[in-house]
Amino acid sequence: MTYPVANEQQEIDMALRAAAHSRWVELREQRKPGDAERHDWIRAMLMGEELRSLDGDVFKVDRIAKTLAPEGVDRWATEHKFFEGLDRLRQNLDEIARTDFAGGQADRIDGKSRR
Repeated sequence: MTYPVANEQQEIDMALRAAAHSRWVELREQRKPGDAERHDWIRAMLMGEELRSLDGDVFKVDRIAKTLAPEGVDRWATEHKFFEGLDRLRQNLDEIARTDFAGGQADRIDGKSRR
């Protein structure tokens, strides 16, 4: 299936979200995300919006995201509760990891014990 190329407004929206995700990583995890991590996030967002996600598309959005001022990104993320959404997502994933994989559940994915 061929997906459409993001238009300028969609690229800007993706760049804002990508920059906000990078700021969230910087603020919550006290580290800068690497190129591969940023590119994976952007590719996932493009795919989620059913937009073309070739390397060139990902790199273009990343280039735009890198030009955005951190203060403006923080303001946008606060207004749209983006950081809070990522915090909830992280909390939900942590809860799933604690409950679904506790007590050897991860060892029995196929229904058989690996011990």
